[in-house]
Amino acid sequence: MVVSFLGTKGGTGTTTLAVNCAAEIRRVTGMPTVVVDLKPGTGDVGLFLGVRSKFTLLDLLDQLEWLEPDTVPGLLTRHDCGVDVLPGAPDYGRPSTADAPAVEQAIDALRRTYDYVVVDAGSALSPCSAAALHVSDEVHLVANPDVPCLRNLQRLRDLVRLAGVP
Repeated sequence: MVVSFLGTKGGTGTTTLAVNCAAEIRRVTGMPTVVVDLKPGTGDVGLFLGVRSKFTLLDLLDQLEWLEPDTVPGLLTRHDCGVDVLPGAPDYGRPSTADAPAVEQAIDALRRTYDYVVVDAGSALSPCSAAALHVSDEVHLVANPDVPCLRNLQRLRDLVRLAGVP
């Protein structure tokens, strides 16, 4: 199952929800769970979990074509709670529009290895986040109870639908 979180703007708690959702799923089910930081630029999933990883999402995207599915977990770092972590890029610029097809393939590869894939899709509907939403079983739009967030929530919901996400 793939569960994605997309925020209406920065600071709404998308990363907090994704990280805690992954940890709780792992705790309750005991099933293999991974949390993926899909935000363009430096993401915060690794920071929130206090995990320093040798590899990032970009490593998976760049090596996906020749990686065997059973070697994918070797690119991830395990948190003490049992959740595997695939942190975001170490710098800005990627994942970019050109990475969208690889993002979809990467999530499919993770789905074959993990029972639960939790995606922090950030706070902008980019081609990469749209690719993640397309392969998600659940999409959660995250907003705070303030006027800008609620206005953005309506707009984001419409954009997600226009992107073809059910």
